[in-house]
Amino acid sequence: MEEEGIVIGYKGDKALVRTERSMACNHCASASICEAISGGKEMVIEAENPVKARKGERVVVSVEEERIVRVSLITYLIPTLAFIVGILLGREATFTGLNREIASALGGFLLLILSFFIVRILGRRMEEERRIHPVIIKTIG
Repeated sequence: MEEEGIVIGYKGDKALVRTERSMACNHCASASICEAISGGKEMVIEAENPVKARKGERVVVSVEEERIVRVSLITYLIPTLAFIVGILLGREATFTGLNREIASALGGFLLLILSFFIVRILGRRMEEERRIHPVIIKTIG
């Protein structure tokens, strides 16, 4: 996925790029590192800047679609599967002495909560490895 924008500043080693929000943004896995401004029509993206774009330059920012899919799967699939597995395990946990429905609900919620920690750890690891950050791939004009 590629978007055009203008470098408006810097934050550490990343460039701040102002772009217009597109339809792809609604489902983007990197939305957590974007900040909507001016009523949500525009946004500012923190992007890696290997091309050394300067403030005021028009640039193309890219995020690999494979990475977006991978992050989306981690974010949504792991908690969903954990919840389902927790329900099934809770249902079979007759040793607890609880009603099957209550044990099912408890099992589902416990594994769901555990999965949020797992997703957070995986997200931090991917962020440290710089796998999910937008990257400025070229300057325009």
